[in-house]
Amino acid sequence: MKRFFALILAALAILAVFLWNGKTTDDPVEAQIQRFRALEPLAEKGDVDAQYDLAGLYQAGRGVEEDARTAAQWYLKAANKGHVAARHALGRMFESGQGVKRNFQTAAKWYRLAAGIGDHAEAQYDLGTLYYHGRGVPHDYVAAIKWYRKAARQGHAVAQFHMGAMTEEGWGRAADPVEAYAWYTLAMGKAEQAKARNPKYDPGPRRDKLERKMNRFQIGQAEKKIEVLVNRR
Repeated sequence: MKRFFALILAALAILAVFLWNGKTTDDPVEAQIQRFRALEPLAEKGDVDAQYDLAGLYQAGRGVEEDARTAAQWYLKAANKGHVAARHALGRMFESGQGVKRNFQTAAKWYRLAAGIGDHAEAQYDLGTLYYHGRGVPHDYVAAIKWYRKAARQGHAVAQFHMGAMTEEGWGRAADPVEAYAWYTLAMGKAEQAKARNPKYDPGPRRDKLERKMNRFQIGQAEKKIEVLVNRR
């Protein structure tokens, strides 16, 4: 109940800052400044969502001067309280070295907390990629597939593409064209998202090339596999 009233008060505080003489500003820059001013006192009081949002403003330089170090500090406050998205964001900062000293092991730690406990698909994908390249964790295709699969089952397009590629080529497991076809097909539903990450992550051509090597029975099995994978989400 206390949490509920705290959220109501937070919402009212933000609304009060956005309103000025009964109207909102049409200036997007001013709106960002007002949002920052509304979030800062809430974050200072320990509101975990406000801490996460405030970190994002510092990281992007919206409503306040860009400051990656301060962003990392606010993400850490929220992450230590169990905020899943903050844990993932902090992992990204340690992986890239933005606002903190680059440290792949620490990045893996925060990804693991977000991916395992929080079931965060993007963190699962990022953790899988660390295992794929052996950064901060052992180079381990089996572990990479484990985390890619978790993200892929939640509809993560890039993870689905990687599952298709690794399964097709037999990295970390026996090659399986049927399952690879299924993953490529699922990724095609969000192909633009995958290609936005990397133009090479285009599942359509990969599936078409694989299909030419398969017989009708295998394709039929792949279509059944797609239904199984979808129902497991």
